[in-house]
Amino acid sequence: MGSTGFSLSQLRQHGLINLLKKAQTGTAENIVIDYSSPNIAKRFHVGNLRSTLIGRYTAKLNSSIGHNVTSINYLGDWGRQMAIIIAYWPKVRPSDSYWNSVGDGEKVRLLTDCYVVGNRVIESDEQLRDDVRRIHLMMEHTKLTGEEADSDEIRQWRDIVKISANHLNHFYSLFDCQFTTWMYESEESGRAQLLVSDLLSKNLAVTDDKGTIMKDGDIFHRLGRSDGTTLYLTRDISSLLYRDKLYSADKYIYVVERAQRNHFTALKRVMELIGYEDLAAKIVHLSYGRVKGLSTRKGRTEVVEEILESGKELAKEWMGKSATAKELTQQESEETSLKLAISSLIVTEMRRARNSDYEFSWKRTFDPSSGNNALFLHSKYSRLCSIEETNRAMMDGLDEYPIIEEPSSIPLISSLISLYSSALSSSHSMESHELTNSLLSLGRECGKAGVTLRVKGSEENIARSRLALLNLAKRSIEESMGILGIPLISKM
Repeated sequence: MGSTGFSLSQLRQHGLINLLKKAQTGTAENIVIDYSSPNIAKRFHVGNLRSTLIGRYTAKLNSSIGHNVTSINYLGDWGRQMAIIIAYWPKVRPSDSYWNSVGDGEKVRLLTDCYVVGNRVIESDEQLRDDVRRIHLMMEHTKLTGEEADSDEIRQWRDIVKISANHLNHFYSLFDCQFTTWMYESEESGRAQLLVSDLLSKNLAVTDDKGTIMKDGDIFHRLGRSDGTTLYLTRDISSLLYRDKLYSADKYIYVVERAQRNHFTALKRVMELIGYEDLAAKIVHLSYGRVKGLSTRKGRTEVVEEILESGKELAKEWMGKSATAKELTQQESEETSLKLAISSLIVTEMRRARNSDYEFSWKRTFDPSSGNNALFLHSKYSRLCSIEETNRAMMDGLDEYPIIEEPSSIPLISSLISLYSSALSSSHSMESHELTNSLLSLGRECGKAGVTLRVKGSEENIARSRLALLNLAKRSIEESMGILGIPLISKM
């Protein structure tokens, strides 16, 4: 047992995740994690993906070490942007035959284009501004009264939500991302309006010529517009109060880009001003940096679908040059190329410090000699699977065999110790790069061990001891990849 509370025998007996759980002090916490949470009518882009991967890691890790985790996908399906799309859509809507013939991804692209153009046109189109204002007010009124009008606009809004949800679920399925619950910003509109009215009645807020504000010394926080419509901050306040009634959590974690830090500073401050100091202290903004751009063969893009397609093409090219990959069926080849592209996106994200900015590129992703990418990790893992398959006769009762420390096994054993230490550190910092980079280092040592720790042809006790160590490394890789959300590929 070392200073980290770790021994090789314990790792064999309990596994990495159970050891992490045993190392935790204090009682289990109830944690609510809000992540991904995209706006609807927008294509799933790399910013959404970064929040999704960081949030999923945070949720998986906290759950693995024994905390009770509730994960929330809070969809931005409300506000003025929705009114702009609904108001401008009749001017750009394609024919029914085309609309009905395309998938949800293309429909979302058309809706995104509608917003971009409509938001530009509204600056000079007074009639469009009036239409947007009317639709926005009507939508807010339906939420305040609780009676959703059966109007064309409301029906269109419901359709947009449904199309967007289908589009998002496609990507969540690809990345094996599941949420405890989905919540919608639209659900908070009515509650937010009642909250503002209550604050005004208690003289905690006042009105000015632009709407409702809460004074805070020499500054103020805007809570509503002059026409009575709510703001994002107000809806976030309302949502937090509602979540606390549901979950009474110890922490409310928001996985949101670093640029939104002022929003969460204001959220905490308003909660304090309205008498919820304890709840304000539970807010955690888990910030992350910005992906500056993405390079594909077809140019620069931020759309995840296009990035994945580019990655699949590169994966297939690499597999076409691999002797072992040529043994795969066409279906296995398709599945493996997609897993490699997905894994590459995950490893690229997870191996960086959360608040770092970076530019994504496929340049080194499919270079197996890099030793620092998903392809390398998968190749070493699949090699371990192959060694076990070749020596299947020795697998029974393998846990009973002691691992003999020999000069050629020391680097691999040290790497396993480092993996545990990094995972333990990551469980406190919630920084995925600590675990990911240690996992990649373990992969490099496994590659060396595949040569130096020969199983076939060795004396039986030595062979079983080496196989036991390689099996332990394989299981530790599997557990680590599970926490990071990297799909396993046993044959490639």
